[in-house]
Amino acid sequence: MKKSEKETSSNTAEFETEKGEAGSASGSEVLPPEVPKHEIDGIIRKRVYAAMVVGLAPIPLLDLAGITAVQVEMVRALSKRYGVPFRAEAVKAIISGLVGGALPVAFAPVTASLLKFIPLIGWTTAGVSMSLLGGAVTYALGHVFSQHFATGGVLLDFNVEKFRSVFQSKVREGQTVASEMKEEQQASA
Repeated sequence: MKKSEKETSSNTAEFETEKGEAGSASGSEVLPPEVPKHEIDGIIRKRVYAAMVVGLAPIPLLDLAGITAVQVEMVRALSKRYGVPFRAEAVKAIISGLVGGALPVAFAPVTASLLKFIPLIGWTTAGVSMSLLGGAVTYALGHVFSQHFATGGVLLDFNVEKFRSVFQSKVREGQTVASEMKEEQQASA
């Protein structure tokens, strides 16, 4: 096979994989390899801790940018583990759709971040709130993307509406998990 034929074949395979249409000659869909739950939990847990730390940043709105960066990096790690092509722009759009669709959840981080403008009390209250909320949203996003990738989904076929209720449920679960992680951290310190 010539070099240009190899490149074309490779590019076609990548495009088909992104569309979720790659498969055998029979047209069957190729599902991603099985990924052990403990590996996925480890990827998510590490980013939840990171989001909680970034949420403590004293500069308003910088914390939001930092948490978003942690979340995008988490999805990059998950997509790599599942063998799914990664596109940061697509991930940011999906995150905006999920978080923006859950209106109370969408305004809570901005409100918590802006409270940091109030000297002393505002920063302390907002820092703790932003830390826990950032961890909870990161937890929820990790589980939503993991569920999507585990069923053979790719970024280009992510349906925000389909996952909105799952996301909201996982945010509530994530609040409990983030609180427990914070308590574990304080107990070990």
